[in-house]
Amino acid sequence: MPNFVERWRAEPLAPPPGAAAAPAPLEALTFWPSDVPLAAWLSRDAIAPPSNADADELATWLGPWSFFAPSSPDAWIVGEPALGRLRDQIVAPVRADVPATGRQTGVYRAAMIPPAPMFLVCAYTVGGHFEPRAASPTTSEPLRGVSLLSPPWLLAHRAGPSPSWWCLGPGAGAIEAARSAFARLCTPSTDAATRFELSPLCPEPDRAHAQRRYINAVRAALARIDAGDVYQVNLAHRLTASLSGSPRALARAWFAAATPRYPAYADLPDRTLISASPELFLHIDATTARARTRPMKGTRPRSRAEDAASAELRASEKENAELNMIVDLMRNDLGRLSIPGSVVVERPRDIEAHGSAHAGGVLQATATVASTLEPGTSLERVLASTFPPGSVTGAPKISAMRIIAELETASREQYCGCMGLLLPDGSATLSVAIRTAILPSEPAAAVAGPRVLHYSVGAGIVADSEPHTEWAETLVKAATLRSLSGGADELAEPSTLTPKKPSAAHA
Repeated sequence: MPNFVERWRAEPLAPPPGAAAAPAPLEALTFWPSDVPLAAWLSRDAIAPPSNADADELATWLGPWSFFAPSSPDAWIVGEPALGRLRDQIVAPVRADVPATGRQTGVYRAAMIPPAPMFLVCAYTVGGHFEPRAASPTTSEPLRGVSLLSPPWLLAHRAGPSPSWWCLGPGAGAIEAARSAFARLCTPSTDAATRFELSPLCPEPDRAHAQRRYINAVRAALARIDAGDVYQVNLAHRLTASLSGSPRALARAWFAAATPRYPAYADLPDRTLISASPELFLHIDATTARARTRPMKGTRPRSRAEDAASAELRASEKENAELNMIVDLMRNDLGRLSIPGSVVVERPRDIEAHGSAHAGGVLQATATVASTLEPGTSLERVLASTFPPGSVTGAPKISAMRIIAELETASREQYCGCMGLLLPDGSATLSVAIRTAILPSEPAAAVAGPRVLHYSVGAGIVADSEPHTEWAETLVKAATLRSLSGGADELAEPSTLTPKKPSAAHA
């Protein structure tokens, strides 16, 4: 793979004369030219400064850098060609003395110019390519779900006490194109891209039917657990809303409310993805060949009695067992491509707060598993061993995926897949694509409407799961997005099944 660290150059940016101040990354989402498709990966530091509880390496792998790139259809590599690039992406160098210029994995945390990343989107259905025994019979081309963006140029923002913007490109033409795009960010001509209307999220086809169907699916999964076919199954169902206005404005408001660790936005050729993911699927450090994953299992809504809710979640035997099962699964997945004896559980259980209590924030139980990859390991091999993420399948993974294909009625598509960045030296950061909205259709314009929005939510089913409680847990995971919708809350009012008209737009 070309070494973009050497081939690309970076230059600092300043607002053009007479223009407004340079935008913050959240503003850049909506100031980005509406006629240019966008792919963006934001640093959490750019949304909310890390709290003391987050001021450790677990929360700063992405550090201060956010990236914005043009996402034209011809810039995406899809299917087998994209997989071929992942095959060439060596994430664990064979030699330990690779020159430092090719091993700049500390760029996200360091005060240096970042190399040019590529954007990766992997749909959940790609798991059927890596493990055909678990493929859904309705998925005919699972590799179509691998999409890799190799942008012609990038804008990069560094958060911190002295925020700065940079343009990156392989030559004078690319640098000029990036500068031109930045100038447009600094002089937005309309506020249309800063507004949206989101109707209330509704279960498909209606609440009563969807709840009954989901509870029956949970009971069917419990029967399979009782029969010894599986230990845990992650079951999801899909909610739908109507979005008028700008998807980027929705992303801006959602990210501000949820403060996700891995916020991402992508205009794909046939759909738009908005991901407020709190969960790390994989971080790979090419300097050390270390891989880390942070599965999440166990959710509670944030509230005024947060200390009590956190203590209850920490003490829950069910939630502990649920997380421990996935930790064992991820240890096994990493163990297949790691140096023997290197797989460790670095942090067996943490309780994290995501989002604010008034905007539907949640508490999540997480664990951290790490290993040292075998020399010469490619990203394709890493994905073949670990994808889909164990936290969104269940355990054992193949059996759980088969049951998911049997019991879920809506295709997951990109939901429960992964999104992230690949660096030229082999490093990678990939999130689990949960808390992810999918807007099918051509994303030619950032401001349009109405568009259908799909948002799936799920829960891990284990032997002592109670079906109605699991249904309620899934709705907790939609709370932040629900807080941005207008009208009555269809999920909070069981007797209200008729969709309401959207409220006034959000600015």
